[in-house]
Amino acid sequence: MKNKLKIIFALVSGLSLFGITSCDDKEFLTVEQYSILPSDQMFKSDKDAKAGLVGCYDMMLPVAETNGDWGFKPNLFVGGHPTMDTQATGWDKDWNTQNWNAGSPELLTGWRHAYKAITRCNDFLAGLDAATNITPALKTSLDGQARSIRAFFYMWLAKTFGRVPMLATGENYINTPAKARAATYAEMWDFIIEDLKVAATELDWDPLSGEYGRCTKGFALSYLGEAYMWKAFRVPAESVANYTLAAAAFKQVI
Repeated sequence: MKNKLKIIFALVSGLSLFGITSCDDKEFLTVEQYSILPSDQMFKSDKDAKAGLVGCYDMMLPVAETNGDWGFKPNLFVGGHPTMDTQATGWDKDWNTQNWNAGSPELLTGWRHAYKAITRCNDFLAGLDAATNITPALKTSLDGQARSIRAFFYMWLAKTFGRVPMLATGENYINTPAKARAATYAEMWDFIIEDLKVAATELDWDPLSGEYGRCTKGFALSYLGEAYMWKAFRVPAESVANYTLAAAAFKQVI
């Protein structure tokens, strides 16, 4: 019994001493972060910048919060389903009867996913613009790739919902929570077109470092042509000019 009391007393004394010395130590609450990096970490070197852009590309892959459906169900849901007329029994039945809204899961998950991707691109582009340690040629390519990814997700939103809020570089729903949707279709499509035009001048036909899967000049021009055609449809007064620009973009790819 005495031995047990001695052990307990030693433990309590040790803990008390640790508490007293810890409270006097100003560094007590200084904790090294191993999973959180400073926002400028990805722009300290060429290697870090290339790795940072992976976070934007990552949004093109299936993810858990959309049940693995991103790139499949949201796109089919708004792009047309070949068997809807014969197998319309669930959400596709509601689609056919227009019994759906922006809160429908198949649309809401796509909305959230797209803006999450756009936010990553906006943060990356803002940091890249301020970076001073990145090789100029690489910086140009990364800018074009990030713009291409942002345009890709904006096009999905634009085709699905019509006029949507156009968050620019550095903006997100935390620092710009009340940004209104684009005032006109011309404003919205011009934003997307500008991203793709810049990307087409910044990117090469071959992917960066031979890494296939990265956005290229062909990617930017192909989506640029489609964007011009959508603007032609939404802004009839400028249709002839935009169809002409679309043809020129597609001709370069061909």
